[in-house]
Amino acid sequence: MAKAKPLSRKVQALLAEKTGLLSKAQAFAEMDMLATARPLWEAAGCKEEKLAPLMETLGREGEAAVHRASAATCFMRIGDWSRAANLFRAALAGPISSKSRQEVHRLLKTCLTALAKAPSASASDVASALSPSAKS
Repeated sequence: MAKAKPLSRKVQALLAEKTGLLSKAQAFAEMDMLATARPLWEAAGCKEEKLAPLMETLGREGEAAVHRASAATCFMRIGDWSRAANLFRAALAGPISSKSRQEVHRLLKTCLTALAKAPSASASDVASALSPSAKS
């Protein structure tokens, strides 16, 4: 396996932006300000989605998979089940730990179940799916 290349300033800046968005989204969600959190989750998901292939270009395939899974959870939080499912599938194609793989499979199953429901799952379905204690 080739040695991973260092992060460029562009990638570092994107990571910092993404981290700020995630922190703000989480804070607003914890204050039950979901309408305010929603665009932040979406923006963070887009940043994560953009970071994944950039990490691959640097030989950081494992990090790329983590960014795809993180993007997917952001899109789950806003009910974009198709996008989340596709990103979880992509994350599973990368080198992730067996524990992470199990969690991604569980979250993918949640997305596919939500897609099967009409028209979409509720916010409480998302909260329970993302809960660390949730099991399938």
